[in-house]
Amino acid sequence: MSRIEELRDEILNFDDGSCRDINFDRIECDGVVAIIESLLNNSSTATGSDGWGDPLDTLEINATDICSRAQKKSFCHLCLSDVADLFRELQIFVCYEDSGMPFIELTFFPVDLLPIFTPQKLFNELIRLATLGHAGNFFLRYENVSWQFGPSGPGTGVIVTWHDIRESKLFDL
Repeated sequence: MSRIEELRDEILNFDDGSCRDINFDRIECDGVVAIIESLLNNSSTATGSDGWGDPLDTLEINATDICSRAQKKSFCHLCLSDVADLFRELQIFVCYEDSGMPFIELTFFPVDLLPIFTPQKLFNELIRLATLGHAGNFFLRYENVSWQFGPSGPGTGVIVTWHDIRESKLFDL
C-alpha cells in the first residue's frame, strides 16, 4: 500500500467513530482571523456560540469578533456547512492558550468529507489555510484531548503534518 493510500485510509477510517482535528502551530490572531474569514467565505451557512453559550449572530459572524469574544469568554465554536468543496460540516474552535497565543482547531468527522475528497485536495486546502494564516505548521490528527504540539511520529495520533508533506514530496504541491 502506498503512503497516499495509507493517509487516505487514516483520514477516512470510520471504525473508531472519532473525529479528525487540524491544529495550526505558531499562529497569531491576524492569522486566525484570515483562516476563519476564508472558511466563512467558502461555506454556505455558519452558526456559532461563545464560551458562555451566547449565540453568535449568524448574519453578522465576523472573524475579528470571534477572536475577541474567544479571548474574553474562554472560546468560540462555529459550525460551518458545505465548506471549500471538501466538507459537508466543519467545526471551528478558537481559544487562547495560557501564554496568550490564539489557538484554532478545525474538526471534522470522516463521514463529513464530500465524495470528491482526495488526500491531495485536502492537503492543498490545509496548506492554503496555513499559508494564509502564517502558521508554522499544521497537524492533522485523530481526536485526543491530551495531545500537545510537538511529537508527530508513530503512536502520537498525528496522521500527517505540513512538514511531513513538504519533506516526503508525495504530492506536487
